[in-house]
Amino acid sequence: MKRTLALLTTLFTLILAAGPVSSAQGGEFDLQAAIAAAQPGDLIRIPPGLYQGNFVIDKPLTLAGSDWPILDGGNQGNVIEINQAPGVTLRGLVIRNSGARLDKENAGIAVDQSPGLVAENNRLENTLFGIYIKDSADSRIAYNVIGAKTLDVARRGDGIRVWYSYNTEVVGNRVDQGRDVVLWYNNGAIIRDNIITNGRYGLHFMYCDDNLVENNYIEGN
Repeated sequence: MKRTLALLTTLFTLILAAGPVSSAQGGEFDLQAAIAAAQPGDLIRIPPGLYQGNFVIDKPLTLAGSDWPILDGGNQGNVIEINQAPGVTLRGLVIRNSGARLDKENAGIAVDQSPGLVAENNRLENTLFGIYIKDSADSRIAYNVIGAKTLDVARRGDGIRVWYSYNTEVVGNRVDQGRDVVLWYNNGAIIRDNIITNGRYGLHFMYCDDNLVENNYIEGN
């Protein structure tokens, strides 16, 4: 009984952002367990620290970092995976070390069938695909700093890939060393104020209509 109460107290404390954090796996708190325990619409404030693992979100939540907590995927799979969870927000996180399998499209943030995503003010480091959204309309990808794995350009993933996600905003991001910032089958997107360097094409559109592209800086592609 005491052990059960201690676990519940730990999860409740993490959701309220009180107390120190060392590691999500084997440390004082378990971030994935906190995500599982949260109710749809909850805000989880993540204190500074190192969180190792691959984190899955399957409900509307906000994850907000304090002093740049680090979510480290250990060079395996997706660091954060969001599936059939509309209205997720990720803010103020360092997201690093995705897997490197191009056939699996490993990503720092992988989003599928989750409209209304907001990913803003995050730092992505050593990721194959940085932010990859599929079938997730009305999303916002803004003011992120995205760095790729040091691979030949043909073996890199895209810094940002938007697939069948109408009316998405890609604004104010800095993307370096990714293959492209690419949109597939998208209409109504806004691509504004991004800095894209040292990739392949810079901005790349496939089967897209009625998108607004303005004031982007592209160099070394």
